[in-house]
Amino acid sequence: MERLLPLLLGASLVATGTSEILFRRACGEANGDFYQFSAQLLNGSTTINFSDYQGKVVLVYNVATY
Repeated sequence: MERLLPLLLGASLVATGTSEILFRRACGEANGDFYQFSAQLLNGSTTINFSDYQGKVVLVYNVATY
């Protein structure tokens, strides 16, 4: 058990550093504010422009997994 703990700790540190590198590679830097972006509905039928919601309260619930 004494040997397992340092091994697990080291592996978790390596995994944390690797995930940050992958995140930087997969996600480009976003410049601008919320209202300059848009999103497509899940069924692909239309695109929502966030500028339509300017001056209103908006709750963005972002769930992403890799």
